[in-house]
Amino acid sequence: MNENFENSFSVIPDRPPSLDEKGFRKFVIPAEVQGFFRRRRDFVYAVLLLIFLVLPWTRFKGEQSVLLDLPHRRFVFFGHSFFAHDGPLLFFFLALFTFGILLVTALFGRLWCGWACPQ
Repeated sequence: MNENFENSFSVIPDRPPSLDEKGFRKFVIPAEVQGFFRRRRDFVYAVLLLIFLVLPWTRFKGEQSVLLDLPHRRFVFFGHSFFAHDGPLLFFFLALFTFGILLVTALFGRLWCGWACPQ
């Protein structure tokens, strides 16, 4: 009687819970998420992907909207040309941009992860 009592409270199982009786792996197949917010999120994904794919072909003030011209050491961003000697100016711009991203992430990070991140 004492042996049955000890076996009924065994800490180590005979097999891992991820295996069935024959030793094959049990797959977990998640249900497909449906509903209003899923459709809206899919729409937001499509719009962001469209912007990402179309932006290199759009023109602004006679040039591409975003252009990284390495042979001429030039970067064009919506009509503004930046050259290699504009490094200090770009540093301050990028520092301000980074601070802005940190602020926006702190305020709206969950919105990005749930809706806009193309994971």
